[in-house]
Amino acid sequence: MSKTADLITRAHHAELMKKLREWDVAYHTNDAPIVDDETYDAVKREAVALETEFSDLVGVNKSVGAVTKKEFRTFPHSIPMLSIDNVYSDGDVADWLNRTKENEFFCEPKVDGVSFSARYENGIFVRGLTRGDGVNGEDITENLKTISELPQKISTDIEIVEIRGEIYLSKQDFLNLNE
Repeated sequence: MSKTADLITRAHHAELMKKLREWDVAYHTNDAPIVDDETYDAVKREAVALETEFSDLVGVNKSVGAVTKKEFRTFPHSIPMLSIDNVYSDGDVADWLNRTKENEFFCEPKVDGVSFSARYENGIFVRGLTRGDGVNGEDITENLKTISELPQKISTDIEIVEIRGEIYLSKQDFLNLNE
C-alpha cells in the first residue's frame, strides 16, 4: 500500500515542480536556460522519487519541455517525442546496462542540439518539427530544408515515414555564424 504525503512533503514537491516549470519555460520557450542539465535532472529525479513513494503526488510530472513560442506554428507529433533519461555516474550506467543486457546497442558521445522529426509523405519531405512539449512541436520545415544532408526526397514504398534525429552545430560553426 502506498503512503500519502504529509504537508511538508507536499510543499517540498510543489517547490520542486515550480522550479522545473520555471526551468522548462526558460529552456524550451525562451531559449535561455538558467540551470545546467545535471541540476535539472537531479531535481526531476527527486520529484519522481517522491511521486513513486507517495501515490497522491503522481501525475504532476508528466510533460517534457514547455509550451512552444506563440510566433511558431505547431503541429501534433504522430507519436510523442519523449526525452530519454540522463546518467551521471558509473552506477547509473551499470543500472542501465543491467536493464538492457538482452538488447544490442552502440554508444557515442552526447551531442546537444535540437531534436527534430522529419515527416515524409510518399517519399517527399513535407514537415519538420522540434520536440516542443513532446506532444506538439514547432514547425521548422523551412529551416530543415536548408540542411543539405537532409534529403528532400527519399525512395520508399511506405506512404508515411518519420525520421527523428538531432541537429547541432560544431562550436566553431556556431562562432562563425555569430560573426
